[in-house]
Amino acid sequence: MIKKLLLITTFSALLFVTACAKENNTEIQINTQQQIQLAKQNYLLIDVRTPREYAQNGLKEAVSIPYNDIKNNIDKLTHGKKNTAIKVYCRSGNRAELAVETLKSMGYNNIESLRTVVGATNYLENNPIYPIP
Repeated sequence: MIKKLLLITTFSALLFVTACAKENNTEIQINTQQQIQLAKQNYLLIDVRTPREYAQNGLKEAVSIPYNDIKNNIDKLTHGKKNTAIKVYCRSGNRAELAVETLKSMGYNNIESLRTVVGATNYLENNPIYPIP
């Protein structure tokens, strides 16, 4: 009985760790058409919350990249252009600030934290995303 309980507990813990590891290593998938469209925008808006949070109330203009995955995925959007205008937001502003620091450490120099979804919404009202001709 104890062996069975130990086996179940170990298996449950393994499932939990595996699920957490997958959520913390998000590989964004952007097709060529999306890359072309994003490259032509006046700025990139990035939601740095989890995919689950983004699904609940993410802005349609934003790309979802969790803050801890931004280092591995940002070049797909910017093609390595360090002067790309990037705006980030999250729930409280904490993860957005972490993303800003990560991007700065990578050499990006045109970054702004809009802090929250509300901050991003207000920013979009006055600064719509549009394609650069």
